[in-house]
Formats: sequence, C-alpha cells, structure tokens
Amino acid sequence: MIKGPKNAVPTLRGWVAPNGELLKVQKITQAQIDEWNGTPVEAPAPVVEVVETVVETQDEESTEVETEVVEETVEDKPKKSKRRWGFSKK
Repeated sequence: MIKGPKNAVPTLRGWVAPNGELLKVQKITQAQIDEWNGTPVEAPAPVVEVVETVVETQDEESTEVETEVVEETVEDKPKKSKRRWGFSKK
C-alpha cells in the first residue's frame, strides 16, 4: 500500500489535494492507484485457441507448378578509408 500526504489522492502525476493542487510529485502506477481506491483486480480473460482443419483433395487432372529461382549477385564496393582530422595513414 502506498502512503502519501494526509487527505491527498494519488494520481499518475503524484499526490493531489482535494482542491486540485499537486502536493507531491511521485511516479505512481495505475495498479497502485487501483489498490488505493479498493478497485478489484479483474482476472484476465481466458485464452481461446481456434484450430482450423484443412482437408486437401486431389483431382485426377493435377497441374504441375514450376518455380524459377533467380539469383542476383551484388558486387561489393571497395571501402573508402576514413580520414580523421586531416591526417592520412602512411
């Protein structure tokens, strides 16, 4: 349980007085605020897994699909030497 100034309400910005004045800047999470307010924690919804079954049938007249693989060669560019502060390597 978080503790703050008397008669103050926790917000995400910090502790706020009933008149709206920010009394203390503090990082407070939403879970801590919910605990302060007594908000019940909801259980996460159950995960439902959907399973699809696909049945494939073969026709008597099947067609063949040809795939062509194209390989491209990329030429590497020669790396340029870096010059720093006007000095060159010898």
